[in-house]
Amino acid sequence: PGVQGVPPKKLTVYLAGPMRGKPYYNFLQFDACKVQLEAKGLRVTSPADIDRSMGFDPFKSMTKNFPKMEDCLLRDIEAITNADAVVLLPGRYTQSTGTMTEIAAAIFLNKPVYQLPNS
Repeated sequence: PGVQGVPPKKLTVYLAGPMRGKPYYNFLQFDACKVQLEAKGLRVTSPADIDRSMGFDPFKSMTKNFPKMEDCLLRDIEAITNADAVVLLPGRYTQSTGTMTEIAAAIFLNKPVYQLPNS
């Protein structure tokens, strides 16, 4: 599987995209895209939501309670394993090692990868 168009409804998707080096770890874009996908009938697992559930709030502190990268990788791979597909945030993702790892995991698990179009 390669990067495809728009996922069918009723799927559980993992929302992937760059976080490190982005303002507020890109939570705003993750949140906006999650709302759009849910409005299309998809169930969405977002790493921003997972971070929040672990006590991390990038709007209060950029470093306090930030999960270790190893923990992020393991939990993201588990979330991809439990999803039907991966959906990429709009924009460039090839410079993000985390996003490329998520894509590789999806391909390894034979899950489709879709990319949201730029607005």
